[in-house]
Amino acid sequence: MPVGLLPVLASSGCDGNGYEAGLGAFNEGDYTTALNTFRPLAEQGEAQAQFKLGVMYHQGMGVEQDHGAAIRWYRQAAGQGLASAQSNLGAMYRDGLGVSQNDDEAFKWFRLAAEQGNEAAQTNLGAMYYQGHGVGQNYQEAAQWFQSAARQGNAKAQFNLGGMYSEGKGFPRTMCWPICGSPVQPSRVLPRPSPCEKR
Repeated sequence: MPVGLLPVLASSGCDGNGYEAGLGAFNEGDYTTALNTFRPLAEQGEAQAQFKLGVMYHQGMGVEQDHGAAIRWYRQAAGQGLASAQSNLGAMYRDGLGVSQNDDEAFKWFRLAAEQGNEAAQTNLGAMYYQGHGVGQNYQEAAQWFQSAARQGNAKAQFNLGGMYSEGKGFPRTMCWPICGSPVQPSRVLPRPSPCEKR
């Protein structure tokens, strides 16, 4: 099954304090204006601006790519409880970008963001449970986190959940998981052969 530690990054939004002007510039590809708008806000402790600076350094958008700087900005925003920054910080630890690779730290940050409903973190946390990275392997937990993200429309979580169902991992083979992410008996969905039948 192609479930892996998926490179899913989160996004975030904010109101006020001039952030919207920076976000507009960012979305139009005017990274110089975005950087000049976000930096003073980030230095004043604005979590969403810190997050966006992290994204800019992470991706090399208007600045030279610098994973160390991305980590610093993500960490500041994550420390304030911003789920998108926590999720991206988890991805940096998982991938060893700007920090030593550390599955335990990745798990910690993904968990914090996932518990706030961040679908990218939920998908990545499900993958960590599935593969046993940073936590003991647990298919039921993986399925639960994939289901949470799938209900929000996350296609990777839906794909992974479908794969788990087809392999009978994380829940009984007598259950299936349609796109809505709710368990139903197979007789209530389109007729198909029993998952136990030999073809």
